[in-house]
Amino acid sequence: MKISLKLYTLFALLLFITQPLLAKEVEYKGIIHARPAGTAGNWIIGDNVYKATDKTKIDEEKGPLIVGACAEVEIKNGKITEIESESMKKCQK
Repeated sequence: MKISLKLYTLFALLLFITQPLLAKEVEYKGIIHARPAGTAGNWIIGDNVYKATDKTKIDEEKGPLIVGACAEVEIKNGKITEIESESMKKCQK
């Protein structure tokens, strides 16, 4: 009984944490702390790590996506579809 309750609790917690990623479209903004040399790879934006692929669109219209810049990550159906530059005002709290 205790094991099944623990598994149920763990499953509920994982579902709660991952629910935003399962939504149709989600956007996050934050400061770029690290990025790969190209497009594909791990981007650390804000407090999160995002794994981009070669299919991820990179939009630098509002400035270069360099460490210290503000960026917005768009996730659709659990996949990183776009990383775009934003003005620093959008990342200031």
